[in-house]
Amino acid sequence: MRLKYDPPRIIKKYLNDYIWETNSGVLLTFDDGPTEYYTRVILDKLEEYNLKSIFFVVGENVKRFPSLARLIIEKGHEIGNHTMRHYRSNIFSSLNMIANEVENCNKMICDTTGFNVRFFRPPHGRVKPGYYQIVKSFNMKMMLWSCLTYDYSGNIDIVDRSLRYLRSNSIITLHDSLKSGKIISNAIDNCVSKILIKGFDKDWMLK
Repeated sequence: MRLKYDPPRIIKKYLNDYIWETNSGVLLTFDDGPTEYYTRVILDKLEEYNLKSIFFVVGENVKRFPSLARLIIEKGHEIGNHTMRHYRSNIFSSLNMIANEVENCNKMICDTTGFNVRFFRPPHGRVKPGYYQIVKSFNMKMMLWSCLTYDYSGNIDIVDRSLRYLRSNSIITLHDSLKSGKIISNAIDNCVSKILIKGFDKDWMLK
């Protein structure tokens, strides 16, 4: 059951250039935004807990909601690259296509916010040979996760189930999306509650 939420150790060992966890402290990350309504809900909730996070944004959503992308930075959070169109690679995807997705998203983020992106997360965690070298060529690091919450199911019980496997250096994946929006506030509450109950640090440091 754990492997559903936390990738197996052998994969982490094989892909050891990827970031799977922090040096210390639990990091909350949010994929797929910004969104017209829920980005603000997330930002307000993070401010309530004095938490800083990484938002892995989709370039087309930054184009639609530039003020929200800027607000993420203004609130002291970091923005990561989640491709221009939420592009899911597969065995037929050309490396040129992937490179264009990464480059165009970086450009959209920088042109909109002035922020230089440090981290990339592939949609759905899908990677293929050559992907890492593309990300590295843009002076970024590949970040995955060690606690996938499945909040996009819209079921808070599933989120809580994933938090059974929370560790002191976990990277939690949540979503800034319509699918997760109805439970995202509660999901953040439950994440923070579990962090505090376990006595973990919510001030994270990356490798």
